[in-house]
Amino acid sequence: MQAQIKRSDTELHIEAASESHSMALWLLFKEAMQPYVDAIWGWDELFQRHKFKHDLSKLETWVITHNERVIGYVQYSIHTHDIFVSMFIIHPSYQSKGYGLRIIRFLRAQNRRKLIKLECLRMNPAAYSFYKKNGFSLTHTCDVFHHLVG
Repeated sequence: MQAQIKRSDTELHIEAASESHSMALWLLFKEAMQPYVDAIWGWDELFQRHKFKHDLSKLETWVITHNERVIGYVQYSIHTHDIFVSMFIIHPSYQSKGYGLRIIRFLRAQNRRKLIKLECLRMNPAAYSFYKKNGFSLTHTCDVFHHLVG
């Protein structure tokens, strides 16, 4: 399944991830998350690769492309009353251009009547600000994460 999200000056596509996407998604994950993971827990390459492969096989994973280039992905699990977004990455060069908001709108449209829940690293104030700006509310905070619902 593929959805097209159009804007006058560009095109975004979102499609279900396949095995052919795995290397591009791994490299994106590593670039985006390694600095945070390393600072909080320490980066263990083997553990991270294993967890990444596991999540890719078990979670709903959608690849975000801009003019046929992978610029991000979103992973989530579906529950009775909500979906839980476990990973949402937009490549840094494509952030603050409205692409993330379009993906949030896509998730809301695909999962009508369900709340979207997620965790955001406390060390990532830009992500926290993005979610707050786009209608998510803080439910609680722990040592590592802000827990939000929207």
